[in-house]
Formats: sequence, structure tokens, C-alpha cells
Amino acid sequence: MTGFVRETTKKGAPSCGLYIKIRQTGKSFTLLENLKKICFGVNASKYEKNMHVFEYTGKITKTDEKEYIAALKDYLQAQGMIFILREGIEIAAEIKADGVIVKTFAESKKAREILGDEAIIGIRLAASRKKIIEALDKDIDFISIPITAKNNSLVMDLLHYWSVRTDKPCLIEGNISNNECKSLVLSGASFIDGSNYILKHPSGALQAVINMLYAIDVAIPSETKH
Repeated sequence: MTGFVRETTKKGAPSCGLYIKIRQTGKSFTLLENLKKICFGVNASKYEKNMHVFEYTGKITKTDEKEYIAALKDYLQAQGMIFILREGIEIAAEIKADGVIVKTFAESKKAREILGDEAIIGIRLAASRKKIIEALDKDIDFISIPITAKNNSLVMDLLHYWSVRTDKPCLIEGNISNNECKSLVLSGASFIDGSNYILKHPSGALQAVINMLYAIDVAIPSETKH
């Protein structure tokens, strides 16, 4: 998973990281304060190397929006985080984001052509064995599968199927709290979507990050920890 860690950081990393979706709203100050708390919580953990991703989900059209997002990217990268855009391939190239996440294999091919071999290219897939099998042969760096209360068993099966056939990461997305981290980690998740839990936690983003990182840590088998 070398594409997801910064060479400037130290050794040692958990086998599962946080994935947080953000966007610019009318409350930009609140977003920035949350990002500071999240980064503080992550960098205060016992692991010396970060493996956490921020995805900017909004559409970027105006010059001032590009400048704002580029500034967010610079801040998060300086904190050792990975910064990717949702589908904005050309803008990702322009602001030097770490990569993109797209919805189709055609878009992932386009992203690779534009962003190059070093970029991180992810794809969102339906919870489908057919799609998972197809993704195994594609030039992508990670996949994302949505989880709900109704498809939980299916997603766990797909996650296990993917993790035993490739070392490429799998992100599990949904309204996930620290209570679900253990089962996801044990089934092979590489990234867990903590967006809702962290950004809406009643005790604040920092406490939510601490909760999720702790839940991930205790779920990792001791022999796999570095």
C-alpha cells in the first residue's frame, strides 16, 4: 500500500486507515477547525506513519474555489494525509492532488492517462461479485464498496473475496461508527469511511477520531502490528 503513505514520515502503520469526505460549505471556518482536530488526533496516535485519506466531494468550477481547495490540499498533505478529488480528473492534475476516485472503469482509464502512474486512482463499485471480479484486472489502486444494514453480510463476503486475491486496498463506505470497525478490519478493510461519525460526533471531531483509531487498533491482530 505504498501509494497511500508519505515517504517523509516514519515507519510503522496500522493496516486500516480512516477515509473522510469533506466539501466546502458556507461554514468554511467549521470545516477548517474540524480538519485541524482530525489531523491532531491522527498524528498524536502511537503509529508513526499516516495512512489516512481525505476526499473532496464538491464540484470545483471557479478560480477562487480552486485556490481554496488547493490550500486545503496543501494543508492536509503537509500533515501527512492523502488528498483526492471526486471525479475531478483535470482539476486534480492542475492542483497536484494525490489522485481521484471515479465511478466507471472508463473514467479510471482516463484518470490514469492524465494523472500518470504515480497518482492514486480509486473506483466506487456496487456491492456486486461481478464488479469486484472485473476490478481485479483493472489498472486501479483501490476500490470502494457501500455498506448498509441490508447488505452487510454481502459486503463482508465481497471484502473477504477481494482481500484474499489482491493487496490493493478496499474502502468500505457508509454511516459507520467505531462499533463497526472491528468486524470490518477483521474482514480485510483497508480504509473505513468515518465521515459522518467524525464530522457529526456530539463530543467533537477529535474525540471521534480517537474512538475510531482505538477501535481499529484493538481489532488488528497483534502479530500484524509494526
